Amino acid sequence: MNMLSRPIWTSLAAAVLLTPIVSTLGGCNSPPRRIDPTGPEAITTNQLDYSDLREWADSLTQEMLNDGYLENYQKPVLMQVSTVKNKTSIPDINTEMVLGRIRSNLRKDNRVRFVATLGSDARDEAVRENRELTNDPMFNQQQVAEKTAQGTASVPNLSVNCEILSAVQRTQTARQRNYEMRMYVVDLRTGETVWEGFSNTVGKVQ
Repeated sequence: MNMLSRPIWTSLAAAVLLTPIVSTLGGCNSPPRRIDPTGPEAITTNQLDYSDLREWADSLTQEMLNDGYLENYQKPVLMQVSTVKNKTSIPDINTEMVLGRIRSNLRKDNRVRFVATLGSDARDEAVRENRELTNDPMFNQQQVAEKTAQGTASVPNLSVNCEILSAVQRTQTARQRNYEMRMYVVDLRTGETVWEGFSNTVGKVQ
């Protein structure tokens, strides 16, 4: 082979070898596209997925509303969302999303209302801040007396609580994680649990 043609041949070979790498890197920069987060294109992980949390929140709140225990209370029933406790080893479960869907689903039922002064979700500190406007020279005190009268905030009857639970099963060749959500409602006057339910169990094999 002519010595002068060797650098050209080497450059061509290197270009051929690099082509798949460049193509692969280019694929990583492909533009995002919309998918149905609960559809067949959604990513399935070995932990809890968005579709799992959404299904649990929707099905449990509907089960709660169909139970009939609300008929024991004057309507509308005032509720607060207390907590969603993550009792799994997954550190980044979006509990606010779970709480929000539960509250939204319950609020669509005309028998239920929520307070924004208590609980751990959708709490509006402005309600309490407005109570501190008395004697503040910056604000019209007549309006303060009309709109922030002491003793007017509503007290909830019931508290909604959730726990996300997990259990692990192992064999010599595989590991299975089982997840479920427990939801329960407490009467804040008596301290009694007036309703309780469990979601379907989601199993993930690794």
